[in-house]
Amino acid sequence: MRTSEKLIILIIILGVAAVTTYLALQGEGIEEYKARINRKRQEIDQFMKYSVDSPFKGEAEERFNGLKYFLPDRKYRVIAQLIPIGQQDIELVPLTDGSIEAYIRYAYAEFTLENNTHRLLLLKPEKSRVANRLFLAFMDDTNGKETYGGGRYINLYQLKEDEVTIDFNLAYNPYCVYDYSYACPLPLPENRLAVTIRAGEKLYQE
Repeated sequence: MRTSEKLIILIIILGVAAVTTYLALQGEGIEEYKARINRKRQEIDQFMKYSVDSPFKGEAEERFNGLKYFLPDRKYRVIAQLIPIGQQDIELVPLTDGSIEAYIRYAYAEFTLENNTHRLLLLKPEKSRVANRLFLAFMDDTNGKETYGGGRYINLYQLKEDEVTIDFNLAYNPYCVYDYSYACPLPLPENRLAVTIRAGEKLYQE
C-alpha cells in the first residue's frame, strides 16, 4: 500500500492550508496566523478520526486522541528562492518497504533560518494531478527525539516563478508512523538540515 496513493484527501486539506495561509499572510498578524494553523490542525484531526482514508483503523481509531504538534511559530515560515535544476532528471526515491517511487528533481529551495543559509531539494510527483504541487521530505535535528526518526513531509505550492513559501508549521508525519503497512518515501541525504526545526507535527504517541 503506497502512501502516495492514499493521501489525496489529506493533501487537498494541507494544500488548501498552504495556499490560504500564503494569501492571508499578506495582511495577517501573528495571532491570526497562529489561529489559522490551529484550525487546520483541527481539520486534520477530524480527517484522521473519521475519514475512511485515515491510517487509523479499528482499535487504533478508537484510541486516537489527536496528533501532537509544536506550537505555531512564524519564524519557521520562510520564503525560499527557487534555484532551477538544468536537467530535471527522474529521482528514484527509496520507500520504507524497500521499493522505489519516481519523482522529478524539480528545483532547489534556498532560504535563511537561524542566521544560516539552507538548501533543500524539491521534488515533483511524476504523475502529479496538480501542476504547481511540489513535495518536500526533510530531516532535521529533532528526528528520533521529538519527531519521527524517518523525517517529515511538507506539500508545497509554487505560486511565484522564482520563490516558494515553506511553512514548517505545516510539516506532517508519513503514514507509516501510524501503520507499518504503508510504504513512505524517505528523505534524500541532501535534505538533511543541520538545524533544529521545532515546528509542525511531533512524534505520535497514543
